[in-house]
Amino acid sequence: MAESLLYVLIWTSLVAIAVVDAREHRIPNIGLLIVLILSSLYYLVSPDPVAALVSALLAALVLFVGALLLHIIKVMAPGDVKLLGTIGFVVGWDQCLSTVYWIALTSVIVGILFSAVHVAENPHVFKSTLRRYAASTPLDQSSTEKKQSPIFTAGKLQMPFGPIVVIGLALSHYF
Repeated sequence: MAESLLYVLIWTSLVAIAVVDAREHRIPNIGLLIVLILSSLYYLVSPDPVAALVSALLAALVLFVGALLLHIIKVMAPGDVKLLGTIGFVVGWDQCLSTVYWIALTSVIVGILFSAVHVAENPHVFKSTLRRYAASTPLDQSSTEKKQSPIFTAGKLQMPFGPIVVIGLALSHYF
């Protein structure tokens, strides 16, 4: 009974984190702390708590370091690094690779959808990009980016990673 309740609370907290990230483009530290505490309690009531905690810590370390490397090369935000470390702790070592696979796949799908939304909102950007590649000349962004999309700022596609991670985590549990 306690395991089921903790499991529901962990998922509720993860969904709340995803919603905050989708709205505010930030990962709340308190949400991550709550997930870590709930996951720790979940492992403590498991049949072999020591093995479960060691597995969780190993996965958390691996995902955190991998995400930190992505942050260093400016691919990932700092909150996303902490989120992936927390996800590693939640899933443990046994499910780490599967979870990363589903998060990566979800990232690609959502990235394509975000790009499609940006092109749909700014058809002139798509046309000028095609002309640029056809003519092999530099693109003058001031003439092509007349309308700024909320998902495309400062010349970069901005999509919240929290919802992607939660969707990928759900898919890894489903498949």
